[in-house]
Amino acid sequence: MPPEEIDSLHRDCISSTQDGVFRLNLPNGDYRITSYFCSVDSGKHKVYLTANNQKVIKKLIVPSDKTVIKRGYVVKVTNRELTQVIYTSKERVQRNPSTHNHWIWNGFMVEKITNQ
Repeated sequence: MPPEEIDSLHRDCISSTQDGVFRLNLPNGDYRITSYFCSVDSGKHKVYLTANNQKVIKKLIVPSDKTVIKRGYVVKVTNRELTQVIYTSKERVQRNPSTHNHWIWNGFMVEKITNQ
C-alpha cells in the first residue's frame, strides 16, 4: 500500500464497545469482501465479524503498532442486503491495559464475483 493510503487508514476508523451493525443494499449474488483493520492506540484489539449470519472473522487480534491487517471473505447476498456485524469479546471491562475492550474497523471493500 502507498504511504498515503496507510495514513488515511490510521485517521479513518470506527470503534465501539457495543456491537456495530452495517447494512448495504446490493443486487443478489456472490461478493468478495475485504476488511481493513489498523490501530494507533496503545493496546491491541480483539475483533469478531459476521456477514449475513456467517462468522467470517473470529478472534482477530489487531496489534497496536499501526500494522494494516487485511482479511477477505466471500458472502452470498440473497435478499438484496449485506449485513455485517462487528463486535469484541463478551468481556467488556478492560482489565489489561495492553488489550482494549473495544473493536476497531477501518473500512471494507465490496467486489461482485461475476460468473463466466
